[in-house]
Amino acid sequence: MRKAGLTSPRDDLTEAVRYYEAQELDKADEFIKKALSKNPAGNEERVLAMAIRAAKRDCDISAVSEFDNDFQKCLQDFDEREEEFLYQTLGFVLSNYFKETTRALRCLNRAYQISGNFIILETLALTYYQHSIRDAFIEEGSDKIDPARIHTDAIEKARDALLRVFSAA
Repeated sequence: MRKAGLTSPRDDLTEAVRYYEAQELDKADEFIKKALSKNPAGNEERVLAMAIRAAKRDCDISAVSEFDNDFQKCLQDFDEREEEFLYQTLGFVLSNYFKETTRALRCLNRAYQISGNFIILETLALTYYQHSIRDAFIEEGSDKIDPARIHTDAIEKARDALLRVFSAA
């Protein structure tokens, strides 16, 4: 069926997600463009396209801001699985590519509330850790940290989240 060109927009989206998760960004980009051509208003497609562009370092934080402005409107027509995907992807992109840990934590916490998925909980733990040390660097671009400037409440939340992941493993 794929060889005959009879794929649905969901198939292209699924392939884009698969390649994105494997960090094969050029292939992911190819499939997300196909999915967007078939469903240009699709929120999942738009969020994944933004995530791929962020991973390729092909956009700035303004690409995420478009979703902040109309995010609640986006979510009105989604089921919980799709809502979880949107929050998880936005949280991952905000944390890993733009170092916007406060906004990322809001998204990831919501994704975890929806599903209880331990993969999200693991990402949440890492984001809490990143949040705890974001102000602790002694100088910009340095890897030296002043322990007195670490946010202890965030590091405790990171520890608690990891303990929940380990206890479930």
